[in-house]
Formats: sequence, C-alpha cells, structure tokens
Amino acid sequence: MAVIGLLAGAFGARGERRGDAAEQTCLANVKSICAAIRMYMGDHDGALPPKETRPEVLEYFNTAPGGTLGHHKNGSTGAVVSLCRVAEDANPYLKWPVILEPYLESRSVWRCPAARMQKSPTFINGEKNWLEHLMKHEGSWGNLTGVVGVPLCIRDSYPPGWGGDVTDSITQQRIPVPTAAPAGGATPAEGVFRQSIGVNKAAAGLSPEELGDPPVFVICADAGAQGDSFSTGKLAYPDLCALECANEVCGWADWEECTWAADCGLYSFAPSDGSFLRNPDLRKPYARHRGGVNLGFLDGHAAWFASEDVIAQSPSKGNPARGRLRGYGPDGPTSDCDFAEDNPGVPTLY
Repeated sequence: MAVIGLLAGAFGARGERRGDAAEQTCLANVKSICAAIRMYMGDHDGALPPKETRPEVLEYFNTAPGGTLGHHKNGSTGAVVSLCRVAEDANPYLKWPVILEPYLESRSVWRCPAARMQKSPTFINGEKNWLEHLMKHEGSWGNLTGVVGVPLCIRDSYPPGWGGDVTDSITQQRIPVPTAAPAGGATPAEGVFRQSIGVNKAAAGLSPEELGDPPVFVICADAGAQGDSFSTGKLAYPDLCALECANEVCGWADWEECTWAADCGLYSFAPSDGSFLRNPDLRKPYARHRGGVNLGFLDGHAAWFASEDVIAQSPSKGNPARGRLRGYGPDGPTSDCDFAEDNPGVPTLY
C-alpha cells in the first residue's frame, strides 16, 4: 500500500493543475476528430472510411509473404500466427489519420498532452502503388525487426511523410519507431507521426444504420499502444497497454511494453497477483484525466467518462446488450464468455 500512496502523491495536486488544461485540449482534439469523421461521412453518402476488401489483397497476405520472420508463436496458445495477416493494415492509404487529413487543421489534433503512451507508424511504404512495391521486394520486408527482435512486418504501414526521416522502410531498411523504443535502446525517427487519440477502425466501411445508436457508439477516444483498436481495458485505461490481460493466463506478457508503468513502480505490486483486475482503487492513479478518459461518439459529440464507468457500461462477449455504450468490447483472454468457468480463481475485468 505504501507504493499506492507514493503513486497517488505523484499524480496529486501538481499533476491535477496541469491535467485540467491537458484534459480540455485533449477533449477539444477528440471533438475535432469527431467533426472530421462526420464531414467525411457527409462527403461519402454517410459511410465511414473504408477497409480493405479486395480478394487479391486479402489472399496475398494469408501466406506472410514478407518472409519467415513474418510468423511468431502465440505465448498463450502456442499457435503459430502470421504477423502479416492483417491485410488492411498493409495499405498505408487506409489509415484513418491519412484519410481524414483534409478535414483536420493539423496532425497535432491526434495527440493528447496528458498521454503517457502513444502510437506511431512502424513501417513506411515509399511507393504510391504500395502492393506492387511489397511484391517486388517479397521475402525481405518481413525481416524488419524491433529492438527486441519482434518482427513488425507491415501492421502499421503509413505513406511517406508520416515516418519523419524514414521515407521507405524497404529501401532504407529502417522502421520509424522500433519496438519498445526508446526504453529498448533505439531512437524513434526524427519527426515521426505520434498518435494518442485513436479511432474505432472496427467500424470501417459501415454505415450509421449498420452500427446503430450513434449517440452511444464510440468512434474516437483517448488511446495508447493501439491507435485504431478499442476494447474495454484499452479504452478505460489507455496508458496501461491492455488492462484485461493482467492475469496469469496471459503470463503478464502484454505489460512488457508499458515502460512508463514499470518506471513508476507498477511492477512492484500489481501484475504478479491480479490485483489490478480485482481492485479498481489500484487502477485510479493510472487513469489519464481525473480518473477518466475522453470519448467521442458517432453523432459528433464528445465527453469525459470515468474509466470505471467505461468498464461498467461496456458490452461483453457473453452479453452484447450489457451497458449503455457501444462500439467496443472485451479483449484478451477475458473476452471469452466461458473464461471464468474455464479458469476458476483467475481475476477478470468483468
């Protein structure tokens, strides 16, 4: 409990004075992104930005064409998974920040001043014909790795101009932000795009009618390690990687990249016993804004929500109708609606 007290003090009065202005700036940025999404929809018959649907593209990435390092073994299940499997992440021109840029004043709106974690591109495709460029260099781009040896492949591909002085990862054999940088010993590229407000890419290509309930559908919000993927834990506590994975079934592995949390003492008491999942009071010092986060909704409005309310009001895999918020759900091992029965005694988030 002494550590908790120190953490509470660290984020006490001095941090709170800074937090008010940071929170308002962040909320204004979330509103700007909501407005940009609405303007885009107005120009595209009410549809949200598209996702990759071309069969030839989807089929191409099924085989991890970047090379053998485009595969890794899942630590929880032991299954071999292709890191190049997400075909829509390979197209740099389907990234929402790229698509929405004409509707925004500057790229700075994607940043929250209070964020402790942020997301940046990990691959820059230097050619307009991005797929042809990948095919021409097949077998090589999957071998680009982060400083901890994890193949990043093209999961977060962006066009030139978004990676700072990295303008083509293939020809330069560089990625803008290596895994775990800077804690892992590598330096991010100068001028790389940084994002700490994210979008709900799961809604890509859908219309408001397909999504339902625009006033309660979360379309953009505070974000951390993920810039376009919302889940209960990531949305409620964006500076904690994936709160719902803080249990022994995950082997605590997802917390390895949460370097700021390790630096401020989180590892000294939390991950080893599941206390973060059992006791919401332990999570409070790690909330981004006064115990909460800023959420933006599909109808264009944005508001502050308590982090614990984001958890309590989320739908779940076992009960999609639970709660009053929409657009996100559980992730990680706790997303399995049979998880509690299969893992008695292991703490879960809901």
